[in-house]
Amino acid sequence: MSTRRLAAVAVSALAGTMAAGIAVAPGAQAAAVTPHASAATPAAVPVSVGKVYALASGSVLYALDGSTIKLPSIGASDVTFSPDGSRIAYVDEKGALISVRSDGSDKIVLDSNPHHSHPTFAEGGAVVVSDVGEALASVPATGGPMTRINAGGYSTWSPSGGSGSFIVRVRASTVGGTVVERVDLHTGAVLPLTPPAPSGTTYDNLALSPDGRTVAYTAQVRVGDPEMGSGFYGKDIFTVPTDGSGVSNAPTRYTNGLIANPPQDQATYLNADSAAWSPDGSKIGFKITPNGNVYTNAYNNPFYVPANAPGSAPVSFGIFPVPTAPQYSPPGPPVWQPIGHDLVQRLDGKDRIGTAVQTSTWGWATYGQPAGGRKAANIAVLTRSDLPADALSGSALAAHAGGPLLLTASAGLDPATRAELKRTLAPGSSVYLLGGTAALSPAVEQGIRDAGFAPVRLYGGDRFETSVSVANQIGKISGDTAPTVLLATGANYPDALAAGSAAGSTPGGVVLLTSDNTMPSATETWLGTHHAVATFAVGHQADNAAKSAHVGETPLAGADRYATAATVARRFFPGPHTAGIATGLNWADALSGGALMGSYGGPLLLTPTADLDPSTASYLRDGSSGLSSLFVFGGLAAVGNSPAHQAGDLIGIPGAERFAENDPTQR
Repeated sequence: MSTRRLAAVAVSALAGTMAAGIAVAPGAQAAAVTPHASAATPAAVPVSVGKVYALASGSVLYALDGSTIKLPSIGASDVTFSPDGSRIAYVDEKGALISVRSDGSDKIVLDSNPHHSHPTFAEGGAVVVSDVGEALASVPATGGPMTRINAGGYSTWSPSGGSGSFIVRVRASTVGGTVVERVDLHTGAVLPLTPPAPSGTTYDNLALSPDGRTVAYTAQVRVGDPEMGSGFYGKDIFTVPTDGSGVSNAPTRYTNGLIANPPQDQATYLNADSAAWSPDGSKIGFKITPNGNVYTNAYNNPFYVPANAPGSAPVSFGIFPVPTAPQYSPPGPPVWQPIGHDLVQRLDGKDRIGTAVQTSTWGWATYGQPAGGRKAANIAVLTRSDLPADALSGSALAAHAGGPLLLTASAGLDPATRAELKRTLAPGSSVYLLGGTAALSPAVEQGIRDAGFAPVRLYGGDRFETSVSVANQIGKISGDTAPTVLLATGANYPDALAAGSAAGSTPGGVVLLTSDNTMPSATETWLGTHHAVATFAVGHQADNAAKSAHVGETPLAGADRYATAATVARRFFPGPHTAGIATGLNWADALSGGALMGSYGGPLLLTPTADLDPSTASYLRDGSSGLSSLFVFGGLAAVGNSPAHQAGDLIGIPGAERFAENDPTQR
């Protein structure tokens, strides 16, 4: 047991404060770990068992078949894969927290603080939690400020997470010793999983099972009477359930390292430590370190025990082909790579109206029937199919009100759109019409009534006043929630489309339009009469307009429309579970797609038709650890197969993704 761990057992109070650069969230027991718009839950992704590695040579992972992963650091420790296997987190030789792709590329310094240990992916890979000087903190998977997870004033360490919204940890007990606890990362609720460790001992090196139901840990085992000099403490692997029943029930012991009557000069105890689960939960791997006088390399390589056979004899993985020269250390504990089969779903129809219908069909359940993983629609938003002006704020409205965004010709209600309204909505539901009668004719309004629904028209004298009308309606829906404003130019569509999903995913979020580089009076008046919690200018034109009107805002702008959309995604979705891509060369598919992404808590990204945009690719690559699904909005003429497959390779392990088209059963 390290000096740090011994000190933590003896001293309950957390000594000192968190290192500079980590924000301490006041009040709650555990700070919210994702400072972004998304409240999405990671999908259950099919996972296969990949290779098992062992770390050696400072920063190289060696597999049994001789393949390697070279980590881009001089030294590495505490290496772990994301739940889908697409990224690796580790601590470098300086103690900094690092994330890389599973091939060692795309290095992200998540935090340069030199005191990290035991990093773990949590929230389905959307965040990384680490022990920073015996206090825990989290950081979004794509990078950002670290947030402390409050422990109520006591030392905590050895976090372990996975696909769920909780982690397990070790904490110094208020009555001495240590306890294993479960911590909900959303609410801060703490659930003890073990009684306090016996006096003088500690728990350490936790490993949460892939299904989140069991935690394995190292516990010290008293052999003889160490305090009288006639015994010692060994180490073994134990497990307890994560439902709290282990507080009153004995743990399951997986190893027993005591060797009775050992031969002369041989080990008296085979200490098992650093447990690791196989991705299918069938094995628990660990490292064995003999004590006593040992002159053998029989235990240099990791071992495992079948998860259904606790107490059985450890089984060797085999010999990892690591360098054997005297300057090299033996291989470290086992590090398993999961192979997650993330989903790429194309949603497309014969035209833009059909694509909007297919997007709605995937996201929204049939009224009166089992949801099948889809949401129940409360309303629908309807806009004209030929021009975007009145629709640019509509994605956020659809997301907040809870329903699809659909398209129709100005002259009358499209039959496919009418059928989709009938499929999703309860009779009498509201259908919001965006724009005046020049945008959607009285015949459209009458068609809505004839279909059994209540039309609600939101409009103004121009696109700017219409966006204000939409914002006012969102305000009624949001109640007392202070608005978050995203400004975007109304003279073109791309920036407003990217803003729509972010606004729709943020409580009280609205999209207001600028007249390119100037602030229209309708928008300026609305800003002056509403107290926004935050204002963002999406794109350079909106930034210029805000500055011209002396509006305090945070600019979110890139070199082009694609980089701007990626910038919005990084700010509002630094730990995404889902994302959508649409062509940046037209608006209709992105409009209905943005409404879906706002409802499901993910960003809308843009790309050219033939090849994936580099800014979009960079965001998907960096966020792959948490991404379990990707939507492609529109047919091949909008987003070709090449960018769709490139994006699929980036959200997970290349070649492991699943592809589907217009299939609501694939989630």
